[in-house]
Amino acid sequence: MNVAYCFDGQGKQSENMFKELVNLYPRANKWLARANEVVGYDLKNILSSKEHINSFRYMPIVVFVLNHLIYQYYQEYLEFKPSYLFGHSLGHYNALVSAEILSFEQALSLVAFRTQLVQKAVEGHSCGMLHVKCPYSNLSSLEALCETLSGSNRYVGVSIINSQEDIIISYDNYTREEICSYLKDYKAVPIAVAAPYHSPALNPVCSEFYSYVDRVTFLPSKVPIISNVTALPLGQENMKYDLVRHLTEKIDMRRCMNYPYSQGVRMYFQFSSTRVLPEQLSKNCPNSRCYQIINSDDFEKFRSYNIESLQHRRLLLCKEMLGRTVTMAEIPTFGTELSNELQFYIKEFQNLHDDSLIDMQKLKQVTSLFQMALSHLKGNTDSVIKEIYHKFGIPFHN
Repeated sequence: MNVAYCFDGQGKQSENMFKELVNLYPRANKWLARANEVVGYDLKNILSSKEHINSFRYMPIVVFVLNHLIYQYYQEYLEFKPSYLFGHSLGHYNALVSAEILSFEQALSLVAFRTQLVQKAVEGHSCGMLHVKCPYSNLSSLEALCETLSGSNRYVGVSIINSQEDIIISYDNYTREEICSYLKDYKAVPIAVAAPYHSPALNPVCSEFYSYVDRVTFLPSKVPIISNVTALPLGQENMKYDLVRHLTEKIDMRRCMNYPYSQGVRMYFQFSSTRVLPEQLSKNCPNSRCYQIINSDDFEKFRSYNIESLQHRRLLLCKEMLGRTVTMAEIPTFGTELSNELQFYIKEFQNLHDDSLIDMQKLKQVTSLFQMALSHLKGNTDSVIKEIYHKFGIPFHN
């Protein structure tokens, strides 16, 4: 199945999400125990606290851990593997774990250290991030304005391109009121992030962060993972440096989302409690579907899709059955009408893409044809056909 898995980044969290997740997934407590060993405090208390869950100190760690718990829970139900992985901003670290490049503990350690460095770098600063509305065609004008506002130990710049008109600005050493007044023509709205991520304002921490990253072993990726910076699959040789660039350079999520889409992906699964990616995917990737699985309603939608994916696997087996059946020596004895019908469905199924969802009516018709074909074989049924029938889930009758 040609699908992409994705993870959202920082955003306002709810302690109720954690409570619901623990009820659904008791093994979450084991993951939290492992996380506690890394961060050195009881995360369960943080996740249960409305005050702490969205604080500057804890939010990145909270987001990473919640994303991971949601992902682990649904791994027990997902019966297909992704073709691509990506994360939005901080969600990139979850994608690294999903791709088995980093362990949960390694990635959490990097997130915690990164948070500590950034907190230290901006201590005493008035800084943060803003959402602005700016058509992509006018982006150069916005960037020119930001450049005039930067200098003399102050910084303003485009840090995230979410879609054709949704842009995130990072700023440092401006009050929120000041920067909003300068950007009033762009309908600036503050977001719940208290640091100028993805900007040169964090250049002072680059060297120390890279030294820490460089001590961590990165394994080869099991699934292609898309860089937020280049919007291309990451190679083994540039994964570490990409994390530094990810911290201090603009990220282009519009292009990042579009890469899997350009490779034929139309189904996206998000494992996060915020809704940024589903909204942006609908703008960036027309005719795509994004399943966000964070509550019981989402789970029902997921179950529906999982049923469709099972039908898809039946389609692939159906293709195999058709191919094997029509090459059997006994086929000519079926008669012209049956042979023509089988050939018709072979042609029909060959025209379906690998990620197409099977039409159940066609499946029933093909099932009927196979039963007719097998009845003509008079007990000489090929053992391979029996085996595929069993996998296909069709009742077998001699």
